[in-house]
Amino acid sequence: MALEYSHFSDSHYTKKLLNDYLLNQLDEYSRNEDLPAIAQAGAALSSEISVDTLSVDRLRLLYDVSRELTTERDVKVILDRILGNLLAVYPAERVIVAIKNETQKGFVVDVARHHNIESDDAEALSGSTIRRVIETNEPVLSLDAQTDNRLNQYQSVIDYNIRSVLCVPLFHFKEGVIGALYVDHRGMGNAFSGDDQTFLQAFANLVGVALVNARMYEQLEEKAQYWQQEVKRRYRLDDLVGQSDAMQAIYRLIEIAAKSDIPVLVQGETGTGKELAARAIHYNSRRKNQRFFSQNCAALSPELLQSELFGHKKGAFTGATEDHKGIFEAANGGTVLLDEIADAPPELQRSLLRVLQEGEIRCVGETKDRAVDVRIIAATNRDLKKEVEKGSFREDLYYRLHVIQVDMPPLRERLEDVSLLAEHLLIRAKEEANKSVGGLTVGAIKVLTSYKWPGNVRELENKIQLAVALAEEEGDITPDLFSIAAGHAVSDVSVEFQGYLQDRVQEYEKQLIRDTLEKYEGNITQAARELGMTRVGLHKKINRLGLR
Repeated sequence: MALEYSHFSDSHYTKKLLNDYLLNQLDEYSRNEDLPAIAQAGAALSSEISVDTLSVDRLRLLYDVSRELTTERDVKVILDRILGNLLAVYPAERVIVAIKNETQKGFVVDVARHHNIESDDAEALSGSTIRRVIETNEPVLSLDAQTDNRLNQYQSVIDYNIRSVLCVPLFHFKEGVIGALYVDHRGMGNAFSGDDQTFLQAFANLVGVALVNARMYEQLEEKAQYWQQEVKRRYRLDDLVGQSDAMQAIYRLIEIAAKSDIPVLVQGETGTGKELAARAIHYNSRRKNQRFFSQNCAALSPELLQSELFGHKKGAFTGATEDHKGIFEAANGGTVLLDEIADAPPELQRSLLRVLQEGEIRCVGETKDRAVDVRIIAATNRDLKKEVEKGSFREDLYYRLHVIQVDMPPLRERLEDVSLLAEHLLIRAKEEANKSVGGLTVGAIKVLTSYKWPGNVRELENKIQLAVALAEEEGDITPDLFSIAAGHAVSDVSVEFQGYLQDRVQEYEKQLIRDTLEKYEGNITQAARELGMTRVGLHKKINRLGLR
């Protein structure tokens, strides 16, 4: 929308009309987030129109605020900067921005700036007025709060000798009232006028736009980071690899668990893939488009763990400088994995029981409960039933968690899956190392499948990664690489393949590949499957060894 300024004269009266007109136009533009029109008005006022200095300063401030909206994303930086400038052109001692929220007071002070006075308890002075404006969506202008029946009933007005008060709602055309902008002056009445209120409302509307935009930006950035991580984690779900009977049973349990919202207990040794199983349940359930959180119950102190899971209010304990949303609230609609649940302290066990029974949480430092909709999956490397018998774990909580139990088998009980796992882990290790190496030789696979793997899949992954790091570019993964990588822990189990000269190893591989290809009449896919290799890997091996 274009603005025409040329028909205004320089008379004092028309300057006043112009001032009022522009304030009303900027108020309308700010309510509709018409930033180009705001910028046009501000630029024209700065360069072409001759009005009184105070009006120019104020209008230039509105222009600067509109420009900040397109260049600055951090709302704290924006508010701190523009509120300081506001005090320079406005007859106030103090300005406060309060944001509407679900606390008992109905708002939280986001930022406060003071001019020539010491910092007071902002909420004690202005809380009642701010609350009134947020609830009614009506501005409050008082020329003398000491005689104003709306305000003189509040003790803070008397205690701090507040005279002039002006508070306007922070309004967003989509969100509605999101807070309030409050200014006051102590000791001086009639500090604010109707013009001041018009200007402050236009200013507040721009602040409202800034706050909503910043909130949306933060949410989008948070979601982008979250989904970026989740894409990587979903890819890693492929680590749940295996064709053994033990893994087939796990797949069936995961499928059953994914069809409901009932709690699941996943037990197994360290490194068996308990978190992968939990993620597989989540991403195959109706909650798959919601968030998945994992928290290790043994990683934090009881106090920090309680705060991390349930959140805390500002001032709940030393160091709680602001409200903190807990994992259960952040994961509302999704899934929470409680890893190492056997190490959960007694207080946390009581709180978890309430979540499972009532679907409610209570933040640290708060007196009311909040409803949450989360699915809980618990994981442990200990026998939780034995922990109950020892008295270290609540029996009622155990039975709440122990609805579906998934026991992850150790790798030594499914050694037939090792070659498949190793090939899969090798592909990822090569990608992560950005290194072009060949496949696993038959001797290497023999070594891997002969080892008992006390560290389970995690140990196998580490050994594959190290073998890739040690391998020569374009070279195969041979048994000696595991000998170097593992000290002698892996290699000693298959002495038959140790100490061979490179040419003897290659001759053995050539003969084995020829025999296998002859067995399957040249079928590369079937030969690769028997040799424990990928089809592409066998092709490269054939070319490298000069076989036809």
